[in-house]
Amino acid sequence: MATKRVLVFFLIVMAGMVVAALVFPDHLRGLLHRPALYRHVLFVHIVATTLFFANAVIGILWEHRSLASGRPTAILHTYDTVTWLDARFSSPLIVVSVVAGIMLSTTYGDIWQIGWLSLAFLLFILSGVVWVGSDIPTQYRIRG
Repeated sequence: MATKRVLVFFLIVMAGMVVAALVFPDHLRGLLHRPALYRHVLFVHIVATTLFFANAVIGILWEHRSLASGRPTAILHTYDTVTWLDARFSSPLIVVSVVAGIMLSTTYGDIWQIGWLSLAFLLFILSGVVWVGSDIPTQYRIRG
């Protein structure tokens, strides 16, 4: 159950960031618009998104291979490990990726004024909704 608490914590952090952005938009803009940090933020964003994507791909492949084996112990071990990694590795990487991505977008203007950036952000949000709505419950249902 500790894994579920960690995951819920990071989901609450993400929701809190969204609420804070809606309630204090000017403060957020001031905090995020730091052109002097551009190269550092870009590096952190690239590293975080690369690690997140790699973790997601490996998790999917690992889950697929364990399900193909048909062995209940392999399947349970795989889903326990993937759930643990999602809570402790993927969730913080998502938070870092989103914050760094929004910081980078402020150097170009408003995120909603740049077509490809708006689309990328909406697709990221959609993938998060799918992850929270389908993958996480599936992991916990399989774990029993």
